[in-house]
Amino acid sequence: MRILAVILFATFCFLCIDFSKGGPAPRTTGPQIQIDQLRHRVQELEAVAKTNVITGNNPRAAQIEKKLTILISDKTEKLQGRVDALNQVVTETIGSKSKESEQFIQFVEDLKILQERFTRLSKNLNPEELDRVLTSFNLMKEIKDRKTYKDSVDFRLGSYKRNITTIERTLAKQIDTIETALAKQIDGVETTLGKQIDGVDTATEKQIDSIASQANMINNWILGIVATVIFSAVSVATGLITIYRWANTHIKTYTNNLDAVRLEIETSLNDYTSKEISEKIMNDLLIKVDEKIEEAKSDIRLRRWTE
Repeated sequence: MRILAVILFATFCFLCIDFSKGGPAPRTTGPQIQIDQLRHRVQELEAVAKTNVITGNNPRAAQIEKKLTILISDKTEKLQGRVDALNQVVTETIGSKSKESEQFIQFVEDLKILQERFTRLSKNLNPEELDRVLTSFNLMKEIKDRKTYKDSVDFRLGSYKRNITTIERTLAKQIDTIETALAKQIDGVETTLGKQIDGVDTATEKQIDSIASQANMINNWILGIVATVIFSAVSVATGLITIYRWANTHIKTYTNNLDAVRLEIETSLNDYTSKEISEKIMNDLLIKVDEKIEEAKSDIRLRRWTE
């Protein structure tokens, strides 16, 4: 009995000194250290999420940006290759026709010379000169036919040039459309990432506040039970040990729940690929966080009712 009285008196003195300092001293074991570990792990997870958004070190975001860059480069190279091929064909076509155009110009000059000869011969005709004139007329007819062909070729060349201009404008519009669509897609991905991280930060803060509130309540409850045990019998001490074990098990359950939440957050940060998937992940995560909050509220109501 004397030993028990000494132990109780020493415990009472220790608690009096503890309360005189403004509350219980930090402990290295028990529920408080587990709560501190939970808070530290949540803070680390929050820091990782914010770092990924600020610095752009998110692996999935970097992978998406790389794929978009390759897509832009590939489309641009293909369109440029088609333009170069068309330009080469047109250049070769125009170059070959230009040679024929020079021949036609020479034929026109020959036609003028023949017309002058015909004018001179018409003043003094004889059989030989007449044959030559007829021959000249036949040649003139051939040259005229070739000039008609030249005009037709020039017309087709003009049509080719207009078609090339139309193709170039169409290709330019297609390139602008592709670039605009890719820019919008990149902006959409960045906006989705920002919204998802903001939602994760909000859910994490709510989870931290809920766990901290429940942990403080459990801690205060344990201190009240300890103070009661000091002024009660040994049987009450046995009940205190049972309650302490229950509280420790309860905190382990919160630890497992927080691990599950952390795993879901990490999975959502690494697996989003589109706006629809990101929204689904965030909705599931918010529903689970709401369920955890409701469970905590139910525990609090049950505990108050029990007390």
